[in-house]
Amino acid sequence: MKEETIPTNCPYCQARIKRIPAGVSKRTGKPYQEFYACENRECKFVWHPKDAPQKPEQPNPMMLILDEVRATNKRLDKMADYLLEKLK
Repeated sequence: MKEETIPTNCPYCQARIKRIPAGVSKRTGKPYQEFYACENRECKFVWHPKDAPQKPEQPNPMMLILDEVRATNKRLDKMADYLLEKLK
């Protein structure tokens, strides 16, 4: 594997890519190979070196919109709670 083939930034959100070393899943107990993932937890980009495509698959646009709506709703709920608290 050539070093320059490893992406340094996420192709979707431009956040940094972090290396996840091979290990055993705490949840399932199954082993997994080394992979790279976006540091932004809301972004679902994952890159596997052994089968890395030239261009990563595009995530489902509807899921991206749904995730963004959920994140916006959480922020709005926090803002509403804050404003209600200040109005008391």
